[in-house]
Amino acid sequence: MYIAGLNLQLSHNQGVEGIVVASVCATQVIVAGHVRSIIKAGKKAGNMKTMPTSLLGRLITPFHASVQMIPPLVYVATVAYNNLQQPAWMEDVAFPMEADLALGVGGKAMIRTLASLALVLWTRYNRVVLDHLGDEWHYIGIREKPKKIVNTGPYAYVRHPLYSGVLFQQLLYIPMFWSYVPCVCLPLVFGAFVVKTSIEEKLIDEDPIAGNAYLEYKKQVPYKLIPYVY
Repeated sequence: MYIAGLNLQLSHNQGVEGIVVASVCATQVIVAGHVRSIIKAGKKAGNMKTMPTSLLGRLITPFHASVQMIPPLVYVATVAYNNLQQPAWMEDVAFPMEADLALGVGGKAMIRTLASLALVLWTRYNRVVLDHLGDEWHYIGIREKPKKIVNTGPYAYVRHPLYSGVLFQQLLYIPMFWSYVPCVCLPLVFGAFVVKTSIEEKLIDEDPIAGNAYLEYKKQVPYKLIPYVY
């Protein structure tokens, strides 16, 4: 693969790795911008008045954040430093050669490229969720001046669509990185969200302002993370 004007020559595999690296970097930048704008807007709803007090409640967010963010950051840093090639230790946790042979070079490249494109498009979903959540956004807890229970857009289908989006992101990492590592991370993140949503909803249920409205919302939208499943 020759990139005109840059005087660079890349192999086919390097080109695919470059697409994956670029999509992860672009996604992180876009999402960081989304979150910064929502945090700024969230000041209108006041500071957090209710936060988890248990050790589990305090640790669950840094746990899932580490699991979901460290693997892609390690992948990007390692592959970029290694001239857009996966080093031997990374290939040791890659899918078996049988999968490569079954799909062929073109088939494997297409799957990884399409997954990378889907990751970039996923940022649009993330933006929609944050726009609907607006001033109420926070990683866990209740603000001083909650306005109303958000039940529009993605919130009409699941009660925690932001977490649903993260799970989809983790799912895309499996073909993108072509590795078993995201296969391990996905259930860990899902389990963390099961715990975290229970903690969050208990805080909201007990809130004197938002509690009754949220109980009604749970009746209207019975699914937490996956429509018609969970």
